[in-house]
Amino acid sequence: MTKCLMYVATAILVPGNIAGALSIYDVQYSDAAGGWISQHTDQIVDVTGGVVIYVGRPPGKFATRVVIQDPSFAEWGGVEIKIFDGTLGDAVQLGDQVNLTNVYVDESSATRGTTYLLFDATTYGSAFTIASAGHVIPPTVISPSVLGAGEQSANPAQTEKYEGMLLTAQSVTIGSMGLGSHNDNYELTGAGGTCWATDYFNLDRDATQLYHPFTEPGRPYWGVIGVLQQYTKISDQYDYYQLMTRSSADFVPEPGVVAFLLAGATAVLGKRKHGVTARRP
Repeated sequence: MTKCLMYVATAILVPGNIAGALSIYDVQYSDAAGGWISQHTDQIVDVTGGVVIYVGRPPGKFATRVVIQDPSFAEWGGVEIKIFDGTLGDAVQLGDQVNLTNVYVDESSATRGTTYLLFDATTYGSAFTIASAGHVIPPTVISPSVLGAGEQSANPAQTEKYEGMLLTAQSVTIGSMGLGSHNDNYELTGAGGTCWATDYFNLDRDATQLYHPFTEPGRPYWGVIGVLQQYTKISDQYDYYQLMTRSSADFVPEPGVVAFLLAGATAVLGKRKHGVTARRP
């Protein structure tokens, strides 16, 4: 039986118009000849067409992050934004389509292999407009094998095009934990292979813990959703991609588990309705 998850869009995307603005595709696209870095590196640019798929300050981190994705592109369609100065992170919500002006394209060694847009109203004059709201970006279903697993598993030729995009690894089970540069990576293994994930972006994670409570070895999921990020630190022999969960909702349980939980809740509510209350022995 084929399992599916339905997403319903609540608005039609109408990209804003900024003369000379780049698309996220323009910012992100790269190839082996260019060293897998943006051709607009170290430039201050305008960017249009991105829908917010993440907004918040990851637990324990200093900078608010916003991730936007342009649904016009199946590849090279997402990018992370670091907010250093300005109200972007406070003003936007999930599903807002935003246009950015004067943001810096960062591919420095400090980005650890990830292309960032730096939003700084003071340094770069960064600004934004919200063109529309209520958009839903369905995650792209991806085989774990495409993302890879291991300390030096990065394969930009097959994976870089999904950086910054919302993805789902379906029918997976959590495997080994305590992996990666910060010991916060874990395996997601399914019929399609194994990839690495992390909860460091997860807004429902306790800042004192490495993992979200739903991350347990051997626990199966219909799907685990997240934003893809690269982590590269060649001096320590790390070069891998990681799927970053955003909230508790990104852990999608097997339908059977949901049915079991609902049945239990129904039974409890039924007893209360008829005046029967379970008592501890």
